[in-house]
Amino acid sequence: KRFVGLLYFGSSPQSDDDDGGHLLLLANQDSSRPYQKLRRQKEEVDDRFEEKARVLPVKNTLCSFVNSKNSIHAVTPYQPAVRRSRMFFYFSLCVADKNLQ
Repeated sequence: KRFVGLLYFGSSPQSDDDDGGHLLLLANQDSSRPYQKLRRQKEEVDDRFEEKARVLPVKNTLCSFVNSKNSIHAVTPYQPAVRRSRMFFYFSLCVADKNLQ
């Protein structure tokens, strides 16, 4: 996957800015420590990654980004008292030519 996107249909119920559930786009600041896929779904992202963007999951929001070894995406946890779901359409572009990877 070289290019990834999310089109948000909103959250249920609608999110407030401080409720959590934000999509984070992060960049690896330490190229000597390459990214390895996190083993657990709720694992913390370590400090070598710098936050580049934060997207609130609101209706009609499109977020697209390049997928690389030096970038990852994550979601901020919801506040304990908040129970909601994020509704979105996910898409990705895969590259079959190894020369382009």
